[in-house]
Amino acid sequence: MIPRFRFRQGSLPARCTAAVGLIAAGCVQPADPPARVDARPAVGVEADTVVVRTANDELTGTVVATYTNRTDQPVYLGTCGSSSHPGFTMDKEVEGSWVLSYDPVCALDAGPPFEVLPGEARTDTLRLWDTLRPNSLRYFQSPEVSGTYRIVYQVYGCCNSPPGGAVRLGSRLPREEHVSEAFRIALAN
Repeated sequence: MIPRFRFRQGSLPARCTAAVGLIAAGCVQPADPPARVDARPAVGVEADTVVVRTANDELTGTVVATYTNRTDQPVYLGTCGSSSHPGFTMDKEVEGSWVLSYDPVCALDAGPPFEVLPGEARTDTLRLWDTLRPNSLRYFQSPEVSGTYRIVYQVYGCCNSPPGGAVRLGSRLPREEHVSEAFRIALAN
């Protein structure tokens, strides 16, 4: 449907503005991100509570997480530091809002991304680590580690890869396509 505009007869600026607006509207092509075909969380966690232990000025723990591609197109999980697991961060629930709370230093694209086809799942053991040493870069952003968290994977749509070339990641998928269900982290000595 073409919008109708009213202008004063002979108003050149008004006619030019309308023409530019119609041309611009016709030239912008919306991107077609993968369509979501399932409303469940894309990332599930194996345990409702994950125990993080302290020893030798370090925090360590693991989260077993399963990413399921609930879209109608292949997606790619960016790697972090090595090709053994996808890159991720964690949000913590603070006063009813989700706040970035665990952010490991990550060399994105350290290896080829993991491709996950529509309906397929990938399970990873994500290693949590942090130092308690003073004046050190901390991955947990809050001194209070215990709380409610969710995993945030780095999930991207397809790419424009040359034939036989390396995969080039597309745009990051909407947040609901790469966030887990909530789980608790409990601190133990």
